[in-house]
Amino acid sequence: MMWGPGIKLNLMSSVAGVALVSALGAGGTAHAQGVNWAGFYAGVYGGGAWSRSKATSSVTCPPMDLSKIPTPGGYFCDLPTHPVTSANAAAVSAAGTGSLRSSNFVGGLQTGYNWQADKIVFGVEVDFGAFGLRASRQASGVYPVATFAGVGGKSFTVGSSISTDWLFTARGRLGWTTSHWLLFVTGGLALTNMETAISFSDTNALGGFAGATGAGSSSSDKLGWTIGAGAEYAVNKNWSVKAEYLYVDFGSITASAQVTHGLSAFAGYSNLLSTSTDLKSHVARVGINYKF
Repeated sequence: MMWGPGIKLNLMSSVAGVALVSALGAGGTAHAQGVNWAGFYAGVYGGGAWSRSKATSSVTCPPMDLSKIPTPGGYFCDLPTHPVTSANAAAVSAAGTGSLRSSNFVGGLQTGYNWQADKIVFGVEVDFGAFGLRASRQASGVYPVATFAGVGGKSFTVGSSISTDWLFTARGRLGWTTSHWLLFVTGGLALTNMETAISFSDTNALGGFAGATGAGSSSSDKLGWTIGAGAEYAVNKNWSVKAEYLYVDFGSITASAQVTHGLSAFAGYSNLLSTSTDLKSHVARVGINYKF
């Protein structure tokens, strides 16, 4: 058989055509199958957090000890010895109760592992990073009832604050993938260190003292919970970018202060002021992951 230029050209064209069709077919199959999300990954994230806290204050009003002279009891309230002084306790508690709000940058590291079954992707993820939220409030009031200490009509101020520096979460993820996208929900445990503080002062100036004072603080590692959702896009087989939202709830922490006046005539007269402050936060962040 003779091989002429025309036959060679036709043969080469046919081979090229078959190769092109095969390549397109392979590319189409890969695109139809989408991205393989299974495996270990690690990356970084950054974004913002918005916190909402509520401080709830309460006052302990000890009874007067009538067996002693002088008869020590509460500084601005003593119950049930003088029931009318409950109005002072209610006024102080109301001043120490209210909302605290804060916002700040968040950023850190994340890592996890995915398993994939067809279009269903499930896995675990942990992250750790900055979570520097700070919030405080102050409110003032007036004692409505007179007491042995002469507080009636005098003003007072109650302050409270809450803060945290870091956030750790360990979460499960469940998602559905289509093409290069992964849409997921997530939830699990969250851990941080919360610190709260309380302060008190009044204008009952006597004996060279500006008034009664009190202060206290408390710090504790708090285990909470988190839930959220997000989307991740695979740029190629290794790199992906994501955006997600998390709601975090850490419960509350309590600080107490003993309210006393420096005047020696008031020795033994005090009230315990306690404030319980919770921490709830909304976190919005974006991240970059590398799959190994």
